[in-house]
Amino acid sequence: MSTEPTTFIGIDISKDYFDAALRVEDRMLQGRFENNKAGFRTFRKWLKKRTIRAARVCMEATGSYHEALAHFLYDYGYEVSVVNPRRIKAYRESLMMRNKTDKADALVIEDFCRAQWARLRLWEPPAPEVMVLQDMERRIEALKKMRTMEKNRLKAGELAPIVREGIQAHIAFIEEEIRQLEKAIQDHIDDHASLQESSELLTTIIGIGPKTAAVLMGEIKDIHQFERAKELVAFGGVSPRVWQSGATVRGKPGISKAGNPRIRKVLYYPALTAMRYNPMVRDLCQRLEAKGKPKKVIIVAAMRKLLHIVFGVWKSGQPFDPAYEQRCQPT
Repeated sequence: MSTEPTTFIGIDISKDYFDAALRVEDRMLQGRFENNKAGFRTFRKWLKKRTIRAARVCMEATGSYHEALAHFLYDYGYEVSVVNPRRIKAYRESLMMRNKTDKADALVIEDFCRAQWARLRLWEPPAPEVMVLQDMERRIEALKKMRTMEKNRLKAGELAPIVREGIQAHIAFIEEEIRQLEKAIQDHIDDHASLQESSELLTTIIGIGPKTAAVLMGEIKDIHQFERAKELVAFGGVSPRVWQSGATVRGKPGISKAGNPRIRKVLYYPALTAMRYNPMVRDLCQRLEAKGKPKKVIIVAAMRKLLHIVFGVWKSGQPFDPAYEQRCQPT
């Protein structure tokens, strides 16, 4: 009795589309699909047409771009592994590949998937309570954008009284909905022991309050998916930018925009607070300032340091200790 050979699929994903690569009978097949439900269905039909009904799929953790596709493939019975981009980059370098395009990326990811599968962690959907938390946090984010748009309309110029009153009423409605959601989020966290424990741990970190902790829990989901702090930093999109891909073009050096934009955004003001009051972050920033680093570089470094601390506190299950680094220094 013969067994069907295992098919490995490498997927390189960006905001608007994803590239897939797989081998069938020593032939490499590639395709590009839209990163939406219609594109997912087209991708599945493309696989079925080639009699591929079961496969092992690898894709990079690209902020939030990969989430919907990972769910779709998981629901249809595919084995999925979401891999930190740093591992793919290291594997590419080990092959001495210099070509950095989306189609080339998919080929590298397929090869990585085939070679490393036994060492990879299978992806599973986050716990339902985490997904509910994420939905509520993202709804607040959308409402705040709407509020900003309405406030900008008020500042734009002369408006008819009925229009101005309507905008003001809409702003008041949005603000009330935000307040209700913020209360619902706190109640939701209090109702789930795992969320409550994580929130209590994260808020021991100087600079991180309950609202920031809630966003981090909803976006990071499971801290144990990361083996090292650098992986979390890359996922959060505050690591130095090395490559450009997808719809992004080459530009000035900066931080990677491939990570989760919500984590980047939510860490900005906590980083400013930590620069003043968190000794671990403050000491780092003072050293960078003494070297003449620009203010923006220092703030990003503070954000990165905060994520390192988040990783250590959350994964260890131990509250933040501001004197930890000082005690670890050799005497």
